[in-house]
Formats: sequence, C-alpha cells, structure tokens
Amino acid sequence: MLRDINVAVVAGREETDREDVLDVLRCRQSVIDGLTSSGFSACPVDITREDFLVKGRITRKIREKKPSCVFNLFEGFADASYLEIKFAGILESTGIPFTGNPSRTLALCLDKDLARRTLAARGLPVAPGRCVFPGYPQNICDDLRFPLFVKPRMEDSSVGIDERSMVRSKDGLYRLLDERLALFPDGLIVEEYIDGREFNAGFMGSYPYDLMAVSSIRFEHIRENRAFLGYDSKWDPESDEYRNSESVPEEGIDPRMRREICRISREAGRVMGCRGYFRVDLRERGGKLFILEVNPNPDINTDSGFVRQSARRGFTYPGMVARLVKASMNRRVYDEERVCQRARSAMDLAKRTNAFSGPELIVLEEVLGDCLSNPDLDYRIEEIHKEGALAGFLIWGRTPMTQKGYDIYWIAVDPAFQGKGFGKDLMERVEDTASAESGGCILRLETSGRSEYDHQRRFYHGCGFSEVGRIKDFYRDGDDLVTYVKYVTREP
Repeated sequence: MLRDINVAVVAGREETDREDVLDVLRCRQSVIDGLTSSGFSACPVDITREDFLVKGRITRKIREKKPSCVFNLFEGFADASYLEIKFAGILESTGIPFTGNPSRTLALCLDKDLARRTLAARGLPVAPGRCVFPGYPQNICDDLRFPLFVKPRMEDSSVGIDERSMVRSKDGLYRLLDERLALFPDGLIVEEYIDGREFNAGFMGSYPYDLMAVSSIRFEHIRENRAFLGYDSKWDPESDEYRNSESVPEEGIDPRMRREICRISREAGRVMGCRGYFRVDLRERGGKLFILEVNPNPDINTDSGFVRQSARRGFTYPGMVARLVKASMNRRVYDEERVCQRARSAMDLAKRTNAFSGPELIVLEEVLGDCLSNPDLDYRIEEIHKEGALAGFLIWGRTPMTQKGYDIYWIAVDPAFQGKGFGKDLMERVEDTASAESGGCILRLETSGRSEYDHQRRFYHGCGFSEVGRIKDFYRDGDDLVTYVKYVTREP
C-alpha cells in the first residue's frame, strides 16, 4: 500500500530574506500535501548549515525517518549553492532512492562554464562567450559581438541577473565586470545576447525522457531591450518583470521549431546526465537555437512553469509528485536489470575480440560492474551502437590527484565493426569530454609490449598517442609495460 511508503521531503532551512531560498519551504509543503493526497506517508526534514559540519549527521537525520524514498528539494543555502551537490552525494552514499538528478549532473549544471564547455564539446549550440575571472585582460571579450550578457558562473535561480546584466559597450562591460566580480569572485559568464524568442522544454524520467511541454516566454509591457528574465522576474511579485512575463506552454510555436527544441533539449539532458525532472532554456536567433541553461530539479511550486507544463501533459500536482517518487523507487530495480544486460553485452563483445586473457576478463567484469552501477564514481564508460547492438566500448576516468590527467583503461570494438573508425570515435568522445571538463587534458594508457599487441599499438599511434615509457619484463619475462600519452589542448 502507498501508505506504507514513507517519503522524507528534504529542504534547507536558514535565516535569510532571499525569496528563492524561502520559496523552497512553501514548495515542500505543497509536495507533502500532494503526496499525502495521493496516499503516501510524507514528513518534512530540515537540513541546516550546522548539519554539514558534523560527519554523518545528515545521514543519521534522514535515516531516523526510516524513509522508503527521499524527495530532494535541497538547493544549498543563500551563499552556498554548491552544497546541493554535496548533499546529493550524501544521498547517493545512503542507497536510499531519491527524486531528481544525481550529484554529477548538479555539478555540471551549476558550473555554467563547465556546462557550456561540456555541451559545446558534444556539438550542442551555446552562445559565443567565455568565463571571466578577477584579473582578466582588457581584451578578454574583443572577439564577441555586442550587446553582451553577464551572469554569475556558480549561481542558480537567476541570482546576479538584473536589468544591468545586458551591456552595449566596452566601458559598460568593464564597469559591470569589476562590480560583479567583487560579488561573485568564482567568475562570470559573458556571452553574446541572443535577442530572439525564448523557449523552454520540461521533461520527466530517464533518457530519452518524457516531454511535458514546450513553452515560450511572453514578455508584455517590459521596457524596450529588456526582454529577459532576471531575479526579480521570478521572485519579486511587486516587480514589473514578475507581473509582465509569463511562460506559456505550446503557444504559437512552429512545428519544425518545436521538433528542434525537443531534439536539442533531449540531447542536452543526456549529455548532462539528467534524470527525474529537468528543464532546458533556449533562445533563437536567425532561425538557430542556442542553449541558455540546463536546469536540473527546477522549481515545482504549484504556480511554477514546470507544473504548468506537466498539467498540459495531464498531470495533477499530486499526480506529478507521486510520479517522481515512483520513478525514483523503480529506478533501482530498472537500473539493476539494465546494468546486468549492458555488462553481459560488453563482456560478450570483449570475448569475441580474443584480445583479452582469462584474468583480464575477470578484472574487466568487475570494472564493468563498478562503472555501470556507479556512473558518478571513478570509472566512466563510452558506448557506440550499430544496428541496435553494442559495437564498441571504452572505459576511462580521471587520474586521482591531477588537474588534467585521465586514464584510458579498456577499449574494445566488435570484430564485425573493426576498421570502420568506431575506436577513434570512442577516443574522440573521451578527448572532447575530458578537454571540456579541464580546459585541455592529458590522456594516458598502458598496454603490453608483446608482438600480439602490435595492432593495438598502431591504433594508439593512429589516434595521436606517443610512447613515453617502457618497463621491461613488467608483466612477465619478455612482456614489457608500454605507456602512451596524448596531450589535448582546448581551443580558446
């Protein structure tokens, strides 16, 4: 029975007058009311700053409620948005199902510079721009076209965005940069202002995601050249921007444009690792769409745009929050079955290559279990499919205690598809992602020096790797360990 499912609805509590922080508590009560009306048991849990100072306190506080699921509304604190990432990581360590997005996705999306680079590395459109830090050179934005838009790198909820965020001259830009960098020393995003129509698309579930609706932003009676949403437009009911802007689902959107919005948004969600629920904000210029932001765990207050979108899809508020809980609880069973299927496919492929020894296959099976079950940990996997079947995979990860170091652990391509560029494609995906994360990267791999591995070593050379070291007889007599490295620079 649903009544036996106890949901802990978690939010941050602090002394503040910031409306976006306080609004979470109103949202929590709406979620509790919605869940109880759907038949669940639901209870509130407050997270305070002090909870983060005592090891294990947050885990104990949650476990005391004996929850079947955690409804995660925690978004950090007024001056510590980054703690939402740490909190999601704590939830992941408990093994208790929780709603919304994983810690890695929250980290990617909160850091707007990293988000831009990650999306661009996968070929998704973002506005021309860059991240600016204190001590910036005076020519930092000379190649960008005015007007420019300035927003904080490490904030959400439109914090730091107001009517002065759009600038039209160098003098105005430098004055604003100096002022805002004093407030936001973690950096500012400066990008070309996209002056066309603004859209957003809301989704639930896992990739390829369940579309709620596509909305357009309607700006009415807002001052000329001020058609964008700042902090006041979202959180101050007394402001002109709040009263005169509205997200309207499906209004007057060309069908072709709608399809493109959905395509780009779904791919952006996949690249950022979204699940549960999320929204993608976009703008159009000259018929081309640009991603403004991927927003994981968007506002789900009863009057929010996401709730209007889900209502368009036929969900009542209680039905929407109930679906989020059920999806998080079902995800564990679904993920376990899916992990087993993916691991079996990868192991079968590895055996078909005849490139791995028995002991190597045993280790590979362990590594596959780790990287497929815990994609937010040390190992990551890239897969390529052809005709509905797994054609190749590559396992890689960041090298501990390095700034730009990454290791390539395993790569395998089905013999039926070798020689078709699939291996290089997998390598390029790793290069793009690692380079976007770290502003360039150093890739390292190790292999055997035996003659049977000549083909693999030629492949590494063909991918731009260079041999940088050899330890004779490392594996056994006559079997050297050979180290290859590739330096990848990121274009500015």
